[in-house]
Amino acid sequence: MKRLVVLLAVLSGLLLAAPVSVTPAAGAAMASSSAGDRWVVVTAPDQELRRGCRDYKFAYRVDVPGDEWMVELFFVGPRGANLGSETFESAAQRPAERRTWSLCRSYTRPGVHEIRVKVTSYDGREASERWMAPTRFRLHR
Repeated sequence: MKRLVVLLAVLSGLLLAAPVSVTPAAGAAMASSSAGDRWVVVTAPDQELRRGCRDYKFAYRVDVPGDEWMVELFFVGPRGANLGSETFESAAQRPAERRTWSLCRSYTRPGVHEIRVKVTSYDGREASERWMAPTRFRLHR
């Protein structure tokens, strides 16, 4: 059921005429680079951009101050093109996992790609939201 909801959300996003911005909103808190303030760490190795639609590796680790969390990842191409997104929640995922995301070569080009990270921590009824520093990796031929 959750996959169906995600699929419908992706399809509805493709039908929108206006481009979607994945940059932090004005005034949004950016996490500092100090290790004690990193709520989410995302890593992705440099990988080969292969023909067709393929899976590409990334990993994440969540360490938030609250009881529950939600992490939104936005995959961005070399020229700022939005390539997709994923959401992970404490109720359904472990706080550290290795994952893959699917990308078709026809939608991007070789170069430096980014994973932009927005995290929300819930402590009872109180929510705290932050944008982490983006993770950069290279897709090469």
